[in-house]
Amino acid sequence: MPSRKAQEDKLREAGIEDFGEEAPVWIDRAMKRRPQPPKDPWPELTEALRALREGDRLVIACAAIIGGSAGQVLPVLQEIGRRGAKLYDADEKALISWHPDAFEVLSFAQRAESQTQLLVLKKAREAKVAAGALGGAPIKLKGKSLEAARARWLDLTLSAREASDATGVSESTMRRLFGPKGTPVFGRPKTERKSKP
Repeated sequence: MPSRKAQEDKLREAGIEDFGEEAPVWIDRAMKRRPQPPKDPWPELTEALRALREGDRLVIACAAIIGGSAGQVLPVLQEIGRRGAKLYDADEKALISWHPDAFEVLSFAQRAESQTQLLVLKKAREAKVAAGALGGAPIKLKGKSLEAARARWLDLTLSAREASDATGVSESTMRRLFGPKGTPVFGRPKTERKSKP
């Protein structure tokens, strides 16, 4: 993640000069420790998205600012598009517009990637078993339960914890099987977010 100074330098190149407390600028801050669900890991980004209006541009210093996986980035881009705004990547000097079909196309690509990873894992495990190496926890998901788990994991309306709880498999196992998972909270009022019982 770029430093605050590096982010400000990129934003200045894009024509932004005001970085005061009241300025409509979002700078990503390094987290001291990773919050536990259901807390929002990026509250500043959530507030920046909620402030967007039709015709606005959300200027970012680099793509990594809004997430490190498709599961994190897609909901952000979708929310920007839903609000009639666009994303400007100062690092690449590129204006990104959300298209209504993009979510389905990118979700398909994500499913294809996850299925490929699953097949590679399965073949690797079969090769280990054939060689007599039985180390590691067995994959408990098979058939319909595997497909249901995959559907929950790829459902961007569910957090990683919600998807793993509903499946009865740990988040680490879900990540191992299906790849990274985002936790979209953008666009939902705070009262609708789930809290711990």
